Amino acid sequence: MPVYVFFEKEESMRSNMRASVWAIAIALVGLVVAAGMPIAQAGDVALVFSGEGQTQGRYNFSWNHEAKVSSEKLAAGGEEVLKAIFQGAEVKGDDSKIDKASGTFKIDGGKVSGHVKLEWKVQGNPKVIEADLDGTSSTTGETGKVSFAAKNVKVSGSWNWGGGEMAITGKASFKVESK
Repeated sequence: MPVYVFFEKEESMRSNMRASVWAIAIALVGLVVAAGMPIAQAGDVALVFSGEGQTQGRYNFSWNHEAKVSSEKLAAGGEEVLKAIFQGAEVKGDDSKIDKASGTFKIDGGKVSGHVKLEWKVQGNPKVIEADLDGTSSTTGETGKVSFAAKNVKVSGSWNWGGGEMAITGKASFKVESK
């Protein structure tokens, strides 16, 4: 009889061990899945940058880019906000991305203001857009809402055709709004 009880206890221990191993495995899988998911930090504001432009009256380009910026960064303002919103945005029609965003950005008393310069290259040729920024900002709880548009937009650049360089000009408009 003692031998039988010994085997019964051993089987019970094995069963408990299997259950523990499965519980640990499930917990590890859960952690791996959770670690791979993007987690929005409290206070992040999703912003959509969209617009279009044209150079030389016929070469079209456009943007539709989403960026996340912390409420704290937006409130602090400055060039880092512009980099977070614009830099790396795809320029459709030019098969390029915005390489550099510089300028000023400020939120004061619910008003957005500033100036931005966006730069990128098309087949090695520079394109530049400069614009004043004008809009509004509000806060609801921890989430900020921002909306601003480009004013006094200037489009410039140059194109090297092999036999010389030609200045290019154009027009553009864009806006940034919280999602």
